[in-house]
Amino acid sequence: MIRREPEGATREAHDLIVIGGGMYGVCAAREAALRGIRTLLLEKSDFGGATTWNSLRFLHGGLRYLQTADIGRFRESYQERRWFLRTFPSLARILPCHFPLYGEGLRRVSVFRAALWANDLLSSNRNEGVREDRRIPPGRIVSRTETEQRFPSLPAKGLQGAGLWYDGFAPNPERLLMEILHQACEAGAVALNYVEARSPIEGGKGVCGVRAFDRVAGKELSFRGEKILSCAGPWCAGLAAEWGSARKEIFHPSVAFNLLLRKKPLWEGALALHPPNAAGGAAFVLPHRSWTLAGTSYAPRPRGTTEAKPTEEEIQRFLDDLNRALPALSFQRGDVLRIFAGLLPATEEGTTRLAKHPLFVDHRSEGMPCGLFTICGVKVTTARAVAEKAVRRIFPGRPAPSIPGGVERAASFGGIDPDDPRPFLGAPPEEVTPGLTRWIDEESVVYPEDLVYRRTDWGAAPEEADAAVEKVCRLLGCAPGEPVPR
Repeated sequence: MIRREPEGATREAHDLIVIGGGMYGVCAAREAALRGIRTLLLEKSDFGGATTWNSLRFLHGGLRYLQTADIGRFRESYQERRWFLRTFPSLARILPCHFPLYGEGLRRVSVFRAALWANDLLSSNRNEGVREDRRIPPGRIVSRTETEQRFPSLPAKGLQGAGLWYDGFAPNPERLLMEILHQACEAGAVALNYVEARSPIEGGKGVCGVRAFDRVAGKELSFRGEKILSCAGPWCAGLAAEWGSARKEIFHPSVAFNLLLRKKPLWEGALALHPPNAAGGAAFVLPHRSWTLAGTSYAPRPRGTTEAKPTEEEIQRFLDDLNRALPALSFQRGDVLRIFAGLLPATEEGTTRLAKHPLFVDHRSEGMPCGLFTICGVKVTTARAVAEKAVRRIFPGRPAPSIPGGVERAASFGGIDPDDPRPFLGAPPEEVTPGLTRWIDEESVVYPEDLVYRRTDWGAAPEEADAAVEKVCRLLGCAPGEPVPR
């Protein structure tokens, strides 16, 4: 159970205070709590409301890293994909992926066949402990005839077939993050949303806590803690600077965005595209409910940027790229239902080349107080592994925890479907109100929007999101943007 009790947390002593409630912060809280470390998680807005909510939903197995022979990243990726499939089998599933082959560069049949062979060979234990319907099958080359039958909208000129491989997919990242947070709290962590960490409290030779601000109650709070780990994503650099860090390379922002399009899905899996003359690499189109999700496109941002919003020019450029690869579908700006945008760390300012490795900083090396740390990661898939390494460096010698099974709680909240808002919208109040109030109580829902956008996938389409917020408010007797009654 995730209970928001800030006053109670001020009276407790904590070994670790984690700042940031996205996937990296939540995983860090879980890894620490499972090791018996008294953990407090502070999130200034709502859990998973930034980059995590806006992801493409892939759980990548690392096939792309074989192109550069980066075996280390490849192994970590497929092992972490296995962790998600094994631990949360009803929230993570298999996604078949096709890559059209046109006989040039990496898009040659011989090259891709070799890549698929290496992928299967080097990940031979990829299905250990995974239930049968979540096991990743071997890849193969699909003939031109079969490719044309499956994707008649693909340009036919030069098409030789397609490479088929299988990856992991989390259609509802909101639920995935909340289930990981449930595991952290069941292990003893305390998680507080809408509590903004502002400055460390120094004592003796290092930090001894954090000054924070409760954005709901409008009051300042102090929390005791021996060590502080910042997992605040694009806010890491600003937070570290406020603490006295002179480092400039903590987070070079690059906006990454995906488009939800009012187009019928091409098929039940993902199609990888490499638009001619596109500035970026491959993009994917894949189904999301009855629509098409396309991503990811990247654009550089200046240092200090914390707002993830693509420009109209950047959106149109991405649509143009998609149309060059799939001209028959003719994606238009009016087809865009929702823009999912977040900020990821680039290798340097002004580029879209993403950082290859996570960053771990012990700020003691800069002459700052002992006990201040920062981690910045890139992929949702490897968030748990990065968090585990960080916790082990901060608390060496703590025994590794056993891996608990996933327990998906959404179905228990009065049978309310977190993936599809239509049953909730059509149900009479007496059927859904009890489950709704329990859900709010057990998952720290402060505002109606928290439930619609960050506990469910109801926020994907604007029309459905607005209707869901309106019904939640009507059932609970509150207004949009106001705290739900307790």
